[in-house]
Amino acid sequence: MREERALVRAFLACTLDPAAFDHEAHLHVAWWFLRRGPHGGGAARFDRALRRFVSAAGVPEKYHATITGAYLRLLAARLADTPDEAHWPGFLARHPDLRERALLLRYYPRALLDSRLARREFVPAPRPIGSRRSAGIREHAPLTLRHRPTAPTPQ
Repeated sequence: MREERALVRAFLACTLDPAAFDHEAHLHVAWWFLRRGPHGGGAARFDRALRRFVSAAGVPEKYHATITGAYLRLLAARLADTPDEAHWPGFLARHPDLRERALLLRYYPRALLDSRLARREFVPAPRPIGSRRSAGIREHAPLTLRHRPTAPTPQ
């Protein structure tokens, strides 16, 4: 739990070493936001924080709207399917496919994910992602970015 708080704090403060923010760390932080943002609000807050993080790291071009949105939808669906799992290691153990780097290719053609459009804005998946109970994030809905004066603090 202490490591999770440190990870989220460093991410929010943009002090996390970008090299340490690998695929699993992205998922972990996104999961943390989703668990604390009912009705899809956590997704929008994570999206804003991720954009701020890559900008502060000097690599804003690394942000990919469709990959971010698709993984948020996958995580939200898995959270809806396993709401009793309150700890990241247990959640990831129950959903090991989330570790697969090629997971999104089950839902998107490679050419679409590689497109400039998909990088710039969320493109809905041609194949359904997640479940209908996906924690308030509709599959084909864009992430609504609501501006909040302060970022959430880790608990």
